[in-house]
Amino acid sequence: MSIPVPPQQNAPHAPHPGAGGPYPAGPSCRFCGSTPAVNVTVRGHQGFLVMMRFLSLPGPFCRSCGEAAVRRMNLNSLWQGWWGLASLVINPVTMLVNLATLSRIRKLPAPVPPAPVAPAPTMPYESAPTVPYGSAPAGPPR
Repeated sequence: MSIPVPPQQNAPHAPHPGAGGPYPAGPSCRFCGSTPAVNVTVRGHQGFLVMMRFLSLPGPFCRSCGEAAVRRMNLNSLWQGWWGLASLVINPVTMLVNLATLSRIRKLPAPVPPAPVAPAPTMPYESAPTVPYGSAPAGPPR
């Protein structure tokens, strides 16, 4: 007995150049799931008076999410990165590293959204459990 194979549907998005199918192979964005994505790490720095903290946000990122991540980390570093003696040197270096990361992100083509996913099956409204009227507490006990 053979299992019937459903007919292939037309892809809602144009194929990406160089990809084998309607959706490009490779990593997808950690935030939105779009492809193509590049596996980079966006860095940040927070300087305190007597200590400091190094931040990192690992990828992969698509072009739009990667640009937003670099922008957010750099803005936070601009505000929070200077509050220490060693941070006066480390913070500019961190932001220069992010510029190199941003150049890799900007080389990506426009992101292609992920393939549509069928919605999860839900319980029909008629068979959902009901709560009898007046059985829920009206407020905190007095």
